[in-house]
Amino acid sequence: MLLYSDFYLIFKFARGHEANMSSKLNPIALGMTTGCFSGTILFCLMVLINTLFSGLPIAFTIGTFHISFNASLLNAFVNGAIALLGGCVIGYLFAKIYNFIAEFV
Repeated sequence: MLLYSDFYLIFKFARGHEANMSSKLNPIALGMTTGCFSGTILFCLMVLINTLFSGLPIAFTIGTFHISFNASLLNAFVNGAIALLGGCVIGYLFAKIYNFIAEFV
């Protein structure tokens, strides 16, 4: 049977020796996670629009958000890659700003 102190020791050794480590975010991990998630979601959305929803109002709505929107599979890959890079940059910057603010709080 695990007690509270056992969980404390597990998390203490898992997070490292720094005391402030629990309130900080890993910028690279958050950037990669955000980028992969947003790129995958946008790619799947583009493929669904190209296959199932062509000609419906949702296709025109997505077209207003992207400058080079065209109903093709190549465009789905391009927009997925753009979302992946944008998500990586935004996640990285968010984690850096969060860690900067967390040092002062």
